[in-house]
Amino acid sequence: MVRQKNLPRRHHFVPQMILRNFTADDGRLCYHQRDWEEGKIVRVKPNDVFFERDLYTRLLADGSKDVSIELTFSKIESVAANFIGQLCAGVRQGNTITMNDGAWNFWFHLVKRTPGYMNAITDNPEFYAVLAPPVRLSDYGQP
Repeated sequence: MVRQKNLPRRHHFVPQMILRNFTADDGRLCYHQRDWEEGKIVRVKPNDVFFERDLYTRLLADGSKDVSIELTFSKIESVAANFIGQLCAGVRQGNTITMNDGAWNFWFHLVKRTPGYMNAITDNPEFYAVLAPPVRLSDYGQP
């Protein structure tokens, strides 16, 4: 059985692997929020922005937590990471990039993982009815 304390908690709705492509030499991003005063910008690490705690976690009837959505996003990101690197490098060189099916799949899921979208669809009881059976960390070779 998966120990609940090992579950991922910081669910990034903008993947860190994308953010890392826009950091300065010190590994930090320039960050601003719309509700801050005009001109306020802070420098942050990709791990510290664009996340919400337990955004994709659902509580099961037995009291355990299912993180299958987060783990699915993680798998998609691992496949897309190479493409994102190629995309950034190509665009910086002025090239036009062709997106394959995997890249389109990634972008499709990327736009649907924001807190606003997740809150809207998870309020619908039918949302969980169409999910695959819960995925556990052990399904991905993690203890």
